[in-house]
Amino acid sequence: MTRSEELRNKLLAARDARWGLIAELDCGDGSLIVISSNMPGEDKTKADGLVSWAENELRKLTGAETVRTVQDAAGRAVFMKTSLNPSEMKKAGVAIEELHPFCRLLDIDIYSGTKAFGRAEAGMGRRKCLICGENAADCIRTEKHTHAEAVSAAEKLLSGFHNKNF
Repeated sequence: MTRSEELRNKLLAARDARWGLIAELDCGDGSLIVISSNMPGEDKTKADGLVSWAENELRKLTGAETVRTVQDAAGRAVFMKTSLNPSEMKKAGVAIEELHPFCRLLDIDIYSGTKAFGRAEAGMGRRKCLICGENAADCIRTEKHTHAEAVSAAEKLLSGFHNKNF
């Protein structure tokens, strides 16, 4: 098995374990929030501080409570609950994702039960590419940018977080 195959298997196992937690954690009539990073490259822990920062910002903004924190091959993931409905919570999550340029590295997912609540369900626009600002899903699907370009852009954004000294 190559190093990249090993990493891919670890990332898939981490994703499956996280999905198991989403199915296990009951958010009642409110929302389950999962904060993680979408840091490209092998070292997914580089953005762990940013994930913790976002956890604190969401707590201040919405009163959400942390119910679980996971550290795995995909980096840090924080699971939070709130009484806000998924639409309100998605808007709050997107507000954090767009607060600073480095927040583009955050992935704040909202669930009602096991149903993911995306930007479209909240009446919001699609996520922008961290390199060119176009629709991120289109850039990924067409492989518009190289992996090295994505890693370089992410590193530059992350340095903006570290320079803020949060």
